[in-house]
Amino acid sequence: MTEPCFDEAGLSSQPLGQPEALGDARSPFVHRFKTARCHYLFDVNTNRILRVSKAVWDIIADVGVLDEHELVAKYSSTHAAYTLSAARREVLATQERGMFLAHRPTRITAYHQADLADQLDHKRGQLILNLTEACNFRCSYCIFGGQYSNRRKHSSRRMEWQTARAAIDDFMQHSDQAESRFVTFYGGEPLLEDGLLARCVEYVKAENAGSPVQFSLTTNGSLLAARRAAYLAANEFFIIVSLDGPEPVHDSHRRTLQGEPTWATVMDNVRAFLDAYPSYKSNSRLRFSAVVPPGADLRELQTFFCEHDLFTECTGVSVSPQSPSVGEAPAPDDVPRARSYKSLREQFLQDLASGRVAESYGSRETLFLAAVCAGAFIRFHRRKYLSPRLPDVMTAPSTCIPGARRTFVSVDGDYFACERVSEGPGNLIGDVKNGIDMGKVMKMLDQWNESSDQCRRCWCLPICAVGCFASVGDDAPLGTKVSGQACSICRQQSHELMEEYSAVMERNPHAFDFARQFESS
Repeated sequence: MTEPCFDEAGLSSQPLGQPEALGDARSPFVHRFKTARCHYLFDVNTNRILRVSKAVWDIIADVGVLDEHELVAKYSSTHAAYTLSAARREVLATQERGMFLAHRPTRITAYHQADLADQLDHKRGQLILNLTEACNFRCSYCIFGGQYSNRRKHSSRRMEWQTARAAIDDFMQHSDQAESRFVTFYGGEPLLEDGLLARCVEYVKAENAGSPVQFSLTTNGSLLAARRAAYLAANEFFIIVSLDGPEPVHDSHRRTLQGEPTWATVMDNVRAFLDAYPSYKSNSRLRFSAVVPPGADLRELQTFFCEHDLFTECTGVSVSPQSPSVGEAPAPDDVPRARSYKSLREQFLQDLASGRVAESYGSRETLFLAAVCAGAFIRFHRRKYLSPRLPDVMTAPSTCIPGARRTFVSVDGDYFACERVSEGPGNLIGDVKNGIDMGKVMKMLDQWNESSDQCRRCWCLPICAVGCFASVGDDAPLGTKVSGQACSICRQQSHELMEEYSAVMERNPHAFDFARQFESS
């Protein structure tokens, strides 16, 4: 995306897709944006937003580069000389208070070796066991359906007990200081291997001598019945059921191996499960995951999840767009998904500004809006202010350490960073026999950090969200992440987010008070 940041004639604007903030290294390390009412500067060194005058907004890139006379000469056609002098003094006074500094980090590092070792040796958080590559569904958008390059395909291969036990032993040994520990079951459809799943659970419970271990799985819902359902409930599983919405939407993409519709079976199983185990209506351990293809209308999903009697305020839903297949062009802006997302986002912003979100947070309608729209706003609102400024040498703020937060185990016992990366040799970080290979993890992080010189000059640095190895794409070399699409999109979305966030806060300074309940999450 190369749309200019600024639209005033005569300004040296920087495309949002580029990493550099305003001006050169002598300029304040800031990013400019505006709303219909006000002009703002995002101060990169302190992670703060400051409302400024139009004159300050105009000249900020040249403070420290031009002297006062040069500034007045450059901007005399748009501002009076006394206004420009006053604006310059305001910037200099703000710098004395520790903001609008020209400081950029001298180096970005992907990790500190001691921290890396500590995370991998003692604080692994989640073990994801790929019990089987088999599935009794054939969903049109499944990443294992053959239309995505460098991804495994459905097969009959399954994990052996010896492999699962070795992975569990390794995880338990290296998660003794983790704040929380999860063992998650993945597939294919993991409930096809319910015997192996139960054996793993009983082994964890028998061998665990540390902090509690919680269990979770994602299921298509077709086997969530009878003894399987009873076992999951008895062991207080966190359960995510894939459910794409009302019957026509769901059945258009989620079919059985034989091509039969699946919605009725899934809904019947979920209803029976909730009738048999009513605590799951209120304990927040049952969630639904909806994938939205380009042709779907999010308003239909909103009506379904907000009005159907099966769902409660505690049975949450996550909503994610379908990823395009390899070589597939992005969907045009006029498809129903794009139109309905824009409509929902506008509604969410209006409800934020009016205070309705804060007043009704917890209702199903607001929770659905939040599931679709709120995540980035909440993260931005809860950002930490920095003091006194960005360090000279800093670790990349959002880069995931492969194997630390999650360790994904293939059916063969190979280790990967998580379930979202392809199971190719470039992403391999170890195996159940030898554990996580620190050298391979360091190599991945070093490759990821090859563009760090651009990162240290990027105005998105303290709020960067490009830390996921899966965001690069299966075929892209890790070192191209900054010059690739992921970083351009991050900057574009961050710019728009700041505009929308500030416009809401102008109308309602308490709009995001509801985000306080996420402090401990």
